[in-house]
Amino acid sequence: MPGPKAPLSSGLGQGIYFSKFFSIGNKVDIDENDLLEYLGEDPETRAIILYVEQIRNGRRFMDTARRITSHKPVVALKIGRTSSGARASASHTGAIVGTHAVYEAAFRQCGVISARTSRELLDMAKALSLQPPLRGKRVAMITDSGAQWAELADLLDQNGLEVPELSPDLQKQLFATEALPAYGSARNPVDLGAASPMYREWYFRSAKILLESDEIDGVIFIMIGAAMEMAGPQLIKGIGKSYPLMTCL
Repeated sequence: MPGPKAPLSSGLGQGIYFSKFFSIGNKVDIDENDLLEYLGEDPETRAIILYVEQIRNGRRFMDTARRITSHKPVVALKIGRTSSGARASASHTGAIVGTHAVYEAAFRQCGVISARTSRELLDMAKALSLQPPLRGKRVAMITDSGAQWAELADLLDQNGLEVPELSPDLQKQLFATEALPAYGSARNPVDLGAASPMYREWYFRSAKILLESDEIDGVIFIMIGAAMEMAGPQLIKGIGKSYPLMTCL
């Protein structure tokens, strides 16, 4: 069973840099609230991950987290979500882990992102630390595959994000600037259709137009096969440092 050091060893294996790492055990002298306040102001820390068994001072945690998540992402893995997990945690530290639903509700209220596994914890923190935050909840998808975007749209909706249909004017702009082929779809997702040597230009142009509009706050790229090799480097170099981007391979 992974313990609090599991994300550290796994993250180092993935090339993730940790500015600080704390293992506070039974919290005799300091707790997660003290460290959260410190890391929230630490200029070397771009995202914070928490491996949570129990939070003793819930009100202080929520007040602190709400203040920090406004400018720095916080991702938490709450263990003891089931009766078996709670029993395992209690046998190790003696912590009474509490009802998982209560923690989930508290995390949502104060802007903490909840992870289900240590791998998800690392993936979320890495992605959030490498790009600016979303300006809002509206997400566009640019895809060359119809199979994945429907599933992804469901996941986005279930997690409080929106996949709005683009306005007629923005759809016309995408076609007029040749940001996608004439046989493509610009409703959202922006569907580029079958493989083409033009992928590099289509992905780049469509993403730039979407992100410079006032209708979209972030873009997810769905890339199959050669699309990533053709378009990925240009997207990262040309857009990735200025806007929130995510790639689904």
